[in-house]
Amino acid sequence: MLDEKVLHVSIELVKHMDKAADENLPNEIADIVKFHTKGATAGALAGAIPGIGAVVSFLTSAGFLWGMYARINKAIGIKLSENILKTIASGVITNLAASIVGPLIASSILSVIPFVGSIGSIIVMGATVYGLTMASGIIYLKILTNIFGAGEDPSNLTVDAFKNISDEIIKEFDIKGFMEKAKKEFKDKKEEGEFDEE
Repeated sequence: MLDEKVLHVSIELVKHMDKAADENLPNEIADIVKFHTKGATAGALAGAIPGIGAVVSFLTSAGFLWGMYARINKAIGIKLSENILKTIASGVITNLAASIVGPLIASSILSVIPFVGSIGSIIVMGATVYGLTMASGIIYLKILTNIFGAGEDPSNLTVDAFKNISDEIIKEFDIKGFMEKAKKEFKDKKEEGEFDEE
């Protein structure tokens, strides 16, 4: 499950930060990623507007990424400017965009077909936002792990340094395989009612 992958990456980050004594920190970090993934996905499902819903959902998920990155930073005690966080999130989204362009187009086309198309659009968009948000959280944790592993302080790095590290990590990230797993996991969680309105 992708939840386990998030926890594993969180544990690696905490090890590289020399904060292994704080046994709760990896779970706290993983919970932040899962919380924002669930929120972005629920927002995407609620924003299923025929024709433009996919774009609205995508833009909504970008806001969740910035919030997720800020909360992770707060949990681990680092300070980065809002501009740097937005730049990192935008860079990650841009790099992952190739994997979501097809689903965004498919979701937009499906959404204009009455009833059946709307249901199909919701499934495509929900799975895409779920996978994108989860992948973005994992990539950010790997960026921080890389920085701490190199003995650097993230708050001293430039936007370009973050971009270079991000580009390298995304190059090695199997986004296609990840999105396939995310699609299946999203469907399972949706059937279990995880994204139902409360």
